[in-house]
Amino acid sequence: MGEKNFPLEMELYEGAAQRPVDLWATGSVKDLSEAPVSSKIEGSEFYLKPGSKKNLY
Repeated sequence: MGEKNFPLEMELYEGAAQRPVDLWATGSVKDLSEAPVSSKIEGSEFYLKPGSKKNLY
């Protein structure tokens, strides 16, 4: 398999109450307006070195 080049950043958003999804459902959208999310969670930044692990609770 080829190497994947994912961006080294992530943004966290509140789930949209009017568009519920199963917990841990994954998918992709072309535009954020298509995702079942509402507002961005400000101050949710965390930094990891490539290859390190972080549990989010």
